[in-house]
Formats: sequence, structure tokens, C-alpha cells
Amino acid sequence: MNVPTRAKALGGLSLLVATGLLAGCPSTTDGVPQAPDAACLGDCDATSPDAPAPTPTGTDASCAPSCPPPLDESALGTWVLGSPTASGVTLSLLPKTAVEVYLEAGTSPGQTSVKSDITRGPGGAPLVTTLTGMPEDATIYYRVRLRPPGATDFSTSKERTFHTARKAGSTFTFTVQADSHRDENSNLDIYRRALDNVRADTPDFHVDLGDTFMTEKFAKTEAEVVDRYIEERSYFGRTTDTVPLFLVNGNHEGEVGWVFDGVTDNLAVWATKARLRYFVAPTLGGLYTGDDTTNPLVGRRVGYYAFTWGDALFVALDPFWYTETKPRRGGEGWGFTLGEAQYRWLQRTLEASTAKYKIVFAHHLVGGLDDARGGVEGADLWEWGGQGATGADEFATRRPGWAKPIHRLLVDTKASAFFHGHDHLYCKQDKDGIVYQEVPQPSHPGGNAAVTAAAGGYVSGTILPSSGHMRVKVAPDKMTVEYVRAVLPTAETPTLKNGSVADSYTIVPR
Repeated sequence: MNVPTRAKALGGLSLLVATGLLAGCPSTTDGVPQAPDAACLGDCDATSPDAPAPTPTGTDASCAPSCPPPLDESALGTWVLGSPTASGVTLSLLPKTAVEVYLEAGTSPGQTSVKSDITRGPGGAPLVTTLTGMPEDATIYYRVRLRPPGATDFSTSKERTFHTARKAGSTFTFTVQADSHRDENSNLDIYRRALDNVRADTPDFHVDLGDTFMTEKFAKTEAEVVDRYIEERSYFGRTTDTVPLFLVNGNHEGEVGWVFDGVTDNLAVWATKARLRYFVAPTLGGLYTGDDTTNPLVGRRVGYYAFTWGDALFVALDPFWYTETKPRRGGEGWGFTLGEAQYRWLQRTLEASTAKYKIVFAHHLVGGLDDARGGVEGADLWEWGGQGATGADEFATRRPGWAKPIHRLLVDTKASAFFHGHDHLYCKQDKDGIVYQEVPQPSHPGGNAAVTAAAGGYVSGTILPSSGHMRVKVAPDKMTVEYVRAVLPTAETPTLKNGSVADSYTIVPR
């Protein structure tokens, strides 16, 4: 419940006073709290602009609230920004205790021009607040104001920043990671190092390409699914208090059509609900288009989406929810599919965009080589490329009524790059004017890149081992793509440093 405008004007008054819930204090008229007598003001320690006036002599003790101690920002738990727009952003907190919060923000340090509504919730549950009313293409300085229920004063968090959606012609940076896994092959210290490197890049936003929560591999119950999502917030939270996060599902997230049957409350439902509850999906309408279907078990998934930021169109795909039968290793790849609705949305989105750059994200190709591996090596196959196992063009019979294979659609609409994960290495390839970029793991202690590439079917391109992330600077005349290494202090050498650029290339508008 949001406090009405008149109630906000009461400033530092205790919520209980403001809502007339204390014995002897003023009640409401037409649902709007009435300002209390001076005699009903509490005698709390004034530490903020919202503090009440000192208690006058002769205060009615029955009206004076008991003021809980103030909270500092550690009570807010992990912070995750998401769904940035031209005028604001959404913040998901995971407070440790019951709390009331609002956001205040401005376009310069310490300045406040906009405040959000007050939101409140219990400890241990996500608390989501949306800030609007800020200017487009601006660095926004924001603070969280917080207090325990029943308190008078709001404490203030330290100031943080984010950037609203860019105008065409603006230069900006975004970052990408894939396959953090957090399994027996991951080093969590390296993962933290990679996320700290992302923060140091000060990107406008960060894209994760999946196989992150790993519920399909490790979670057997809904509680275990929720635990995986909450745990991942503690890693992403190293950067997502200032860098909005976009999630792209992987095959190990559990949001897969071969598990979802439309009836059973199972892993696919648990994983979808956890993602929507503990992270911020793009809010469709305005800046974002995408999956607007509503499912009776999970609501609106927003499993695929697109948005324009500056001179670039960004498109995130989901080849898992609509794949109803799990493709088996050694079998053909026609089983993987976007589904007709997503395919037609993708076609409309790419054909309608006039952006200088068109960038597509997915965990892996829709088909690919065996086990959906590979980059350009699998780009001619199945729904992605149209060919069957013999090399014959089977697209018209396998996807009747569809215009063309996905790769041909990307070529014809002048897509710039396809970022994908799944194969746990860095590999930059080119095909028909499109960059195919396999994104390295941010959490792997290293290894033999040649062996990893061979396992994924890679036979060409610039191949390098993990770990690290991708940093992309988008400017009107070119897009600069860099592989930024994540290296622990004990593993650094004269030629391998944390934060160093292992490979770099440019893409120009097509």
C-alpha cells in the first residue's frame, strides 16, 4: 500500500501516527491521514530532514510512538537493478528485516528532483520499487531512504548511479557474461573478480547469457530452486546496485518446454517464478517489446524481449520454453525451436528496426551441432540455418509458413553480431557479415582452449580460454568489442593481468 500524497507531507511522522493507528492520535478522513496535534509528535532523535519537531512540554504519552533504532543500508540485503527506461529504473531489494523504503534521485550528486512512492515489506522477501520522472540519456544519482515500520526517521543509503536509456548518437558501454555455472568446475573467487571487473567498466547494463542458476542440474525441490536464485543475487549484487541486469535463459535454468506440461507445478514453473520474483524482467510497453503471453501457472514470463538503446537494437531469444521434446545427443536438431510466435516477433522486430547496430543474444544456436554446440560450424543447420543432416534444405517442410531460417533473417536485416554461450570459451567468428561471438565463462579457473574448442566443434575463429567477460563500446561510427580477462592475484604473470584485454575487434554499421 502506497502512502497517499497528503500522508507523504507528514514527513518524519511515524507510520503508525501517519495512519492514525496509535491510541489517541488523529484518525483518517476519506482514507487520508490527518495531521496530528503537536502534542502527538514523538520524541525521536532527529537525524534526517524527515525528523519530527521536538516533543512539546505536556505531550500526551499515549500518543508518543516508541521509536525503533534506525537501520543502515546493510538491512536492505542485495540490490538488483533492472528494466531501465528513458525515465527511470526498477530496483529489487532483499531486506533482512521488515522495512519501508523509497528512492530519491537527481541529475547531480546529492540533488533530489524525484522521489518514488513508499514501499514496505517483511524481511526475507523481495521489495521492488520503481523510479520514474528522470530525463532521458542522463546519469542519475539515487539513494534509498529506509526505516523500520513504526519509526519516524528515514535513514539514507550511500549514493549510487545508473544511466537512463540513451538517445541515438550517444556513446555507451555494455557488458556480457555466460555460463557462470557455480558447479564443481567453477572458481567462485574468479567469478567475483569478473563481476568486479564488470563494475569497473561502468557499463549502462550487463547481459547474462544463462546457465547461471543451474536449477535443472542441482535443484530437486522448489525450495532448492529459490535458494539458487537468492544465492546468485549475492554474486550479481557486486555490480547490480549500479548496473541494470538483463537475463537470458540457458538450458540449465530449468525453464524448458520438455519439463513444462501446462498442468504440473514442476521445475519449469518453479524456475520461472523464481526468476520473476528475485530478479527484474523488462517491463513490456514503451522501451521494451517481447513475450506478452500470460500463462496460468507462471503469469507473464517475458522470456524473450527487445529494446533500442542509443544506436543499437538488442534482442534476447529463448529457444527452450517452446522446445517441447528434449533433443538427444546424436539426434537431429529440428527439435529446438523458437516457436512460431517468437519467430514472427523476431522477424517483425528486426525488419522494423532502423538502428545502426542489431545485436542478438541467446544461450546457444537454435539447433547447432550435436548437443547444440558450436558457432558458425552449426549455423547452416536446422531452424537456425535451414539444412538437415544431409545438407539438404528442409526449412520449408520443417517450418511451413515461416519466411526463412534465422541466420538468413539476420543477414537480410543486417544484424551486426550474435552473442552466445554454452561452450565455455572465447571464440570470435564471422559468417556472411555477422560476428558470431562465443562468450567465455566468468568463473572457470582456466584450461586448454584447444580441447574445449574441439569438444564444442569449433574449427575456425580466434579461440582463447576462459575466464572473463565481454565489454562492448557502442559509438555512432563503430562498435568496439573486447575480451576482458578475470585473473586472481596468485595467477597473474607479466603477460596475463586481471582486467587486461585478451582480444579486441571493431564492427561498423552495415
